[in-house]
Amino acid sequence: MARPRKGLRVRQRTDDQLFELVGHHPISGTKIRLSCGTRDERVAEDFLKSFMHGLATAKVMAPSPVPRLSEMLTSYATNHVKPGSTEHHCVAHLKRHLGHLEPHTINSEIAKTYAEARRTDVWTTPGRGAEVRGVADSTIKRELTTLRAAVTWAWKSDRKGWFRGEGKPEFAMPRLQQDGSRERWLTKDEANRLVDACHTPHLRIFVMLALQTAARKEAIEDLTWEQAKLETGHVDFGLGRGNKLRPRQRMSERLIKELKAAFQVRTTDFVLEWNGRKAGDVKVAFRKASIRAGFVTGHRVNKHGKPVPVTDVTPHILKHTAVTWMVQSGTMTYEEIASFAETSAAMIEKVYGHHDPKLYEKAHAATAF
Repeated sequence: MARPRKGLRVRQRTDDQLFELVGHHPISGTKIRLSCGTRDERVAEDFLKSFMHGLATAKVMAPSPVPRLSEMLTSYATNHVKPGSTEHHCVAHLKRHLGHLEPHTINSEIAKTYAEARRTDVWTTPGRGAEVRGVADSTIKRELTTLRAAVTWAWKSDRKGWFRGEGKPEFAMPRLQQDGSRERWLTKDEANRLVDACHTPHLRIFVMLALQTAARKEAIEDLTWEQAKLETGHVDFGLGRGNKLRPRQRMSERLIKELKAAFQVRTTDFVLEWNGRKAGDVKVAFRKASIRAGFVTGHRVNKHGKPVPVTDVTPHILKHTAVTWMVQSGTMTYEEIASFAETSAAMIEKVYGHHDPKLYEKAHAATAF
């Protein structure tokens, strides 16, 4: 016997804390999910009462709610996005600016308007209350790439539901300036300064793992002791997700020594731990260490009107640095580097090829006169 269908009820989202109506439509029987547009539970309950009153007094069957981009993005995040990740924050900003739109209306003009709005955007970070003003074009590109991925997912999963029989929306990436973040990498001396500035063991291990394995931030944060084979000196970061593959490789003697010391005092199953639990996101601790190491590019004013330092050294730069060092050595082919870093040889040549000493030797020999 089939289970009875649940009626409409109020539920609070975990991502943006907004309340929504979920359940089956009392008349049509279709499953619906409708945002109440509030974080106040009493207001949400009143919204539910108004919704039900509208159905009771309607002369004809009420149409199913029009799908909104905020709902589509929430579904995409639930199925594909790790909570607290960079992509999770991208979804939050997309919903904040474009959530009221219908998915099929997305086009190049909307993408351009979104980019302009984000350059001068002012918002408060959840939980911390810090005011943020504007973002770099590289961040805008990442957010619009997330939007494109969400549209593709929704089109494949339920195009009739999300797009109302309309065609798949396409948009061109607006003209964006590069902020030079891909050009930033650390020298060996700078890397040593950064390691010395790490005042906690878990952050020190994070930096060393990133520089010596070229693994991504999320892969290192999720690494368990079971994956770090200290007896054989190998580390397996897992399968990854999508095109963000995770490496499996042998560790250096220095890294193995550092991990063995941490293994002796472990209290959790995770390599990175803090106060007896999984360390979680290292972004804040890493930023403080970068500033202590002297990587300060300027200052911004916080919500209290006080200047705070800004750094151009982020966790992503560590992977970028590791690949740059391998190319600069001139001893590895692009295919070997790609295999080590779990990426493609074409990408290595395109992004890092200008660091290859063999390229300049050949060019200088060809242009000598």
